[in-house]
Amino acid sequence: MRSYDKPKSSNNDSNLKYYNSSLLHVEELTFRGVLLQFLMSNWKKHQMKNFVELLNREMQLRIQEVATSGITGFEYFSTCYKVVKRDLIRLKDFISHYKFKNQDEEIAFFKEIKPQFESKLFYFVELVQIELHKPLAIDKKESIKYYKSIHKHYQRLIQWNVGFLQYIRSGLTTNDNILFVRSTDYDTIFHTELFDHEDKFTTPASTELAKIVAYEEVIRDLAERIKHLKSGNGKQFPIPNHSLVWTGTKVALIELAYSLQASTSINMGQADIKQVVSALEYIFNIDVGNYYRVFQNIRIRQSGRTLFLDELKAKLIAKMDDNDEKGVKT
Repeated sequence: MRSYDKPKSSNNDSNLKYYNSSLLHVEELTFRGVLLQFLMSNWKKHQMKNFVELLNREMQLRIQEVATSGITGFEYFSTCYKVVKRDLIRLKDFISHYKFKNQDEEIAFFKEIKPQFESKLFYFVELVQIELHKPLAIDKKESIKYYKSIHKHYQRLIQWNVGFLQYIRSGLTTNDNILFVRSTDYDTIFHTELFDHEDKFTTPASTELAKIVAYEEVIRDLAERIKHLKSGNGKQFPIPNHSLVWTGTKVALIELAYSLQASTSINMGQADIKQVVSALEYIFNIDVGNYYRVFQNIRIRQSGRTLFLDELKAKLIAKMDDNDEKGVKT
């Protein structure tokens, strides 16, 4: 007998018991106050839709916070991946104790709601991989060539399940009870690496749909990059004759750049911030992105305006003290 065939009275009681015992766990996962308050006060009245809306809002806010923090590239994509993964785990935890009202609600979750979250996870996973495999300091033509080859790769991945894609786009529902209802028989339909093989969070096609949505988004992203490079706005740098690579945060490098420019120690104080940033980007083989916007955030951050400079000072003093103790001169 499926979970949604059980009497309603036992559903609310078991759900309430579970969430009363896990409120501390919710706090440990750092749910924002609005979500925690909702679960505490409205469990018996709430529906899955309400929970999902709150969770999605929470995820979007966190991604927006990452976007406005100034980090870009690999650091941005990997941070967003962690945000989405955390919320997908929360969704899984919710569903593992939720009793669907009927099969239609179960289908709606695995056809519409779960792919909405899981596709973002796959999207950021793919962008991380694209950044990791991107050749360093290549010219514009090579960049376009690289992105075009990746673009074709994702198009092939989508075409691999073109029949399934046509089924989704056509709005058909005839096979939904097979594709989007939990089952233990997955391999006969799709060959895919599932986010979770547990019966309560998996259907034969839900994860595959999430991947297709993610791949389509990656294709759009790559198309924008290619367009950006062809228009002449793509930023490229010559290959440095050394192997120095900046492995700290871009925010820290931007803080250092503004400090050097403000010190008037470069070009007798005549160097502007653009020149200093460009020089550091070349030296350390990095593109810091919109440094002006990041600097505005540095100016107003509550944890301190000069975090990296303070860290540099503390570490230099510590190194000097350590050398003094060991009698080392260098």
